[in-house]
Amino acid sequence: MTEKIIFREMLSEIKELADKKGNCLTVEEINEFFSNAHLKEEQLSMIYEYLAGQKIEVQGYEPKGGGEAAVPGSRGDASLTEDACMEMYLADLQGIFRVPDAEEEKLFLLAAAGDGAAREKLAELYLNMVCEISHTYAYGGLPVSDLIQEGNMALVLALGRLEVMDNLQAYREFLYQAVSRAMEEALAEQQGWKDMDEKIAERVNHLGEAVRNLSRDLGRKVSMEELSVYLEMPLEEICDILRMAGDGIEVG
Repeated sequence: MTEKIIFREMLSEIKELADKKGNCLTVEEINEFFSNAHLKEEQLSMIYEYLAGQKIEVQGYEPKGGGEAAVPGSRGDASLTEDACMEMYLADLQGIFRVPDAEEEKLFLLAAAGDGAAREKLAELYLNMVCEISHTYAYGGLPVSDLIQEGNMALVLALGRLEVMDNLQAYREFLYQAVSRAMEEALAEQQGWKDMDEKIAERVNHLGEAVRNLSRDLGRKVSMEELSVYLEMPLEEICDILRMAGDGIEVG
């Protein structure tokens, strides 16, 4: 049940497997990968379409209707198929029912003592909590599906370092804080990459403007050395920026 519920992680893992195999997988390899998830045929078909939408060749799969597999940018693209996978995930969550408080606290005590089965059961019981927390951070720049994936991993890690606590509420708060913190860190990292990209773009634009201005003044292409003097910038730094710019900036 747990492997079926943690569906998002499995999608990420199958994409990593495809990358190692040159973005090409067979239907048999995919079926074997998901064998323990006990998926239905239509669910497997969604996975084939999702992978095809990620530009991964699925050998042995014929899209319904004999047409081409969905590609990004179309109405039936990977994002829509991913939404369908997310719906499957949420539907599975509805099949998880809470247990009495006394039984839950006993599971926590067993998990803290190193019982793997208890940890697995608690991971399943708290997947709904992860989903609920994800909606709190849904407007921070990451898709809910990514937040859930981060939260699920944090949940498993938190259960792995569980210690005996005073009461059930303390255990619940521990898991809640661990999952929330993981989502906050994921959002902060995503924002950090965004800020870095903006800084790189600013440096490239600055160098490009300098090249244009100096070329206009000199009536020819400028050299790296001239740029270095003009910008009072080390040659190594100019080389780094030019590499980031690709073919967008030409110097003599």
